[in-house]
Amino acid sequence: MTEPKKRNSTSLMLLLLYALLIASLLVLTLAGARLYSDTMDARDAHAKQRSALSYIQSQTAACGGKGNIRLIEGPAVCLREPESDFETRIYLYENALRTEFSRVTAEIDPNNAEKLCDLKTFKAELSENGLLTITADGMTAGAYCDGGGAA
Repeated sequence: MTEPKKRNSTSLMLLLLYALLIASLLVLTLAGARLYSDTMDARDAHAKQRSALSYIQSQTAACGGKGNIRLIEGPAVCLREPESDFETRIYLYENALRTEFSRVTAEIDPNNAEKLCDLKTFKAELSENGLLTITADGMTAGAYCDGGGAA
């Protein structure tokens, strides 16, 4: 009679061991899925920041250089359309990099702006030799303004 009890306790121990193994695998799978999701979110945010810096570079190249680029307080990079009264403004507002297309004489209005990406810091500098340097959350991009940049 002791042998069936021994078998029952061994079977119960094996069943508990399998349950513990399955629970451990489930916890590891969930932790791995969360880590993967966080990694993909960080990668996407970084890609959007790189994309926003590339956008600024391409807009700078398209604006025509000398006399068409100015920096205003905030900071905001203003890229005037060649032979036009309109400009593209790129600036930080409420922890997001935004772009706004408006008349040169109009005030900056974030309600008319489109969000490019989330950012905490944004800095723009325009050197006399025509190099526009943009720093955003520690990432730096440069764009040469053909013709020497600002007037």
